[in-house]
Amino acid sequence: MTPATWLPNTTRWKIVFFAIFGIGAFGLYTESDWLVLFWIALPFLSPRLLGILLG
Repeated sequence: MTPATWLPNTTRWKIVFFAIFGIGAFGLYTESDWLVLFWIALPFLSPRLLGILLG
């Protein structure tokens, strides 16, 4: 399941996507365990979580 199939391709979605990607990249760069774990867990939480974030 790709994000494009269940989320509209809007500017707001792009901002959320890059924010999530940035969190993961920053977590890997700083070797912050909780950020990396959060990033890995996101795909499992994402449909409901992004639905809340995007309203």
